[in-house]
Amino acid sequence: MCRQWSSLYYGRRVATSSQLSSTYVRRVRITTDALCPICGLTEETVEHVLWTCEAARDVWAVCSARTQKCTTMEVDVVTLFLHLMDKLEEDEMEKLVTVARLLWLSRNKIVFGGDFQSPSIILEMATVQMNHFNKAEQGRRVGVPKPPSNPAGLVWKLPETGIIKLNWAVALDDRSQRMGFGIIARDHEAKVVAAVSGSRPNITSPL
Repeated sequence: MCRQWSSLYYGRRVATSSQLSSTYVRRVRITTDALCPICGLTEETVEHVLWTCEAARDVWAVCSARTQKCTTMEVDVVTLFLHLMDKLEEDEMEKLVTVARLLWLSRNKIVFGGDFQSPSIILEMATVQMNHFNKAEQGRRVGVPKPPSNPAGLVWKLPETGIIKLNWAVALDDRSQRMGFGIIARDHEAKVVAAVSGSRPNITSPL
């Protein structure tokens, strides 16, 4: 359920234009060109880039014939992902979400003057990323070493069923005025749903 939630979360992100298509940026007058930057033949939407564009279909053909045959309709991303979640096994859905993300990143390279990556390269990158994720999951199941001390006696507690729990940590380097942060989301089985980390310069307080 954790990974299905991740799939739907990604679908909602792209569906709400958190990843901008040419149609959206034309609507807000950032550009006047709404054609797909990959094929240059059809108005670009998120659904087109990830699913119905010929370049995307080539990637899905290499990725999985079963995935490619699920549907050829251009529907909104959330509807598409929900449909696929009913048709595909968990590991297939994991692969689909990973490849979809890499498809969009490859699209971004074209927008900024680069080349669209070949289906074989996208698939190879997806395999590497999935292997890293699975190794991290295996390490979590084996058990993560406890911190050397816990003076406050704090114990992490599972959230209720259906609830996603967020934990975060911040570190501040006063000398360089740089802050580092990490956020992790887990479900009621303690499975990692999502995680993000980063740093920010010119920070004097973590609050």
